[in-house]
Amino acid sequence: MKIAILQNDIKQIEAITDTLDHAGHQVDVFFNRAVLDSQLLNFDLIILNFDKSFIKDIRINYGFTLPLITWLENENLISDALFSGATDYFIDGEEIFEIIQRIKPYIARDNSDCSGIFLGESNSIKLDGVKVQLTKEEFRLAHFLYSHLNRPLKESYLMMKVWGVDYPDHVSDFDRVVSGLKSKLVGTSNACKLRLMEIKGYGYRLIEDTAS
Repeated sequence: MKIAILQNDIKQIEAITDTLDHAGHQVDVFFNRAVLDSQLLNFDLIILNFDKSFIKDIRINYGFTLPLITWLENENLISDALFSGATDYFIDGEEIFEIIQRIKPYIARDNSDCSGIFLGESNSIKLDGVKVQLTKEEFRLAHFLYSHLNRPLKESYLMMKVWGVDYPDHVSDFDRVVSGLKSKLVGTSNACKLRLMEIKGYGYRLIEDTAS
């Protein structure tokens, strides 16, 4: 995969590029927005400092197929970044391991340690052989979240996937569905942990925690 990084922190760049290079990815580093802008279509993934106007320009000119991961100074900027068009985010000060884990969903991901089996006929999910019974709505939500594992998803988008075009009539039901799914995942005892995480002011992310 070809990855572009626009970042001024040399230490952060070196740690990330070394890790990604070792994994077999081609990484190009940019220090100038205009230079990167002229070469965007050459890359599969962009990692950049948070710049709302630049992110919006990219989305206007190139659409939403190109993943954009942005660095944020603090958690208060998360919803602002995602609504601007960022696909995902890091928070300044996160360890390199956490940053690489956040990048993984956008590059080749090995799912062998955490295989989810969705049983549509019974609205249940099987994790490492442990069967968890879900309601119809919880099953739809879990299935969609798992197909976008570790990625932040907007709440209204998730409601659309659960109830279709009638989702505005079910806004009051969404919290109940989320709460039910969250409690059932927490109560599952197996090697593969799936955790539903709220992104305040934006939506939710299904996190994969694989036991070592």
